[in-house]
Amino acid sequence: MKKILMLVGITLLIDSSVLLAQNTFPECSEPEISVVGKRINLLGENYDLNRYSSEAELTLVIRNNCTVAVSAWRAVFTFIDPFGDEMFKVQLTSGKADIRPRDTEVARFTWEDNQFLSDEPYDYLSSFDAGNIAIVVEEIRVVH
Repeated sequence: MKKILMLVGITLLIDSSVLLAQNTFPECSEPEISVVGKRINLLGENYDLNRYSSEAELTLVIRNNCTVAVSAWRAVFTFIDPFGDEMFKVQLTSGKADIRPRDTEVARFTWEDNQFLSDEPYDYLSSFDAGNIAIVVEEIRVVH
């Protein structure tokens, strides 16, 4: 009896790991997603739109490097200024992504200007053109 139960346990363990590997590691070019375009739009106060402080809107074009669709993604983005210094690091998530294999989507993120704090994302994004900022993407997690 013990041998049969042990054999069944091993079989289930092997089958589970195969399923996990199939669901977690679809055929992808590394990394699973990448930034292929970016734009920074500075938005001033507009009370008619309920915008009571200035905002920096970051638009990223995210590419799915996998052969299966991506339905959600999360990654840590490090923003580097033109002199090679790290400006800030932030974890961004798109929980309702719909990126077909090898296709792109636009993701927008907004930061408000906090006039009482410095060294916030708004301060950095408003100080440089998008073309002068490098973005390093790390700790990528995707849902297929």
